[in-house]
Amino acid sequence: MSQPEQLHSLSLDYVEALLAQYRRDPASLDEQWRHYFDSLAAAGELDDGALEPSLEPPALFGGNGATTAAVSAPPAAPAASPATPEPARATEAPRTTTPTLTGDVELQRRVDDMIRNYRIRGHLFADINPLRNPPVLPEELELEGLGIKESDLDRTVSTAGIPGADTATVRE
Repeated sequence: MSQPEQLHSLSLDYVEALLAQYRRDPASLDEQWRHYFDSLAAAGELDDGALEPSLEPPALFGGNGATTAAVSAPPAAPAASPATPEPARATEAPRTTTPTLTGDVELQRRVDDMIRNYRIRGHLFADINPLRNPPVLPEELELEGLGIKESDLDRTVSTAGIPGADTATVRE
């Protein structure tokens, strides 16, 4: 028996079954397998636990479904002190964290949306059947539906995600 031809991960269950049979009754095995397991036993590789994992896998749950210390919850936050609350400031206006998009930034966002929409759904509305009426474009593929006006078509925008020049007009 050639070991590389006979033993690989695809036959692991088969070899483990043969090993169990060898441990019960070595004479019940084919001579080649018995010789193979005898050589492993002579080398000390069939000792108890030699073929088992050397480390226990970490358990997520202890007995009865209780979590182990390694997965326990973080300590609770300290209780709030009974100090006097800070007075509210009525003179400050509420702050917003997102700036208002205007001008070139808003146009760039709309152009980026148009490019993304065409990449995702444009093929579904391509006019490739000469015997059928042209398909009706959905609003998300129309300039007006994206908020791009006729006056915006000659403005320059970034084309960073498209091969070629770094900028182009919306019309291009």
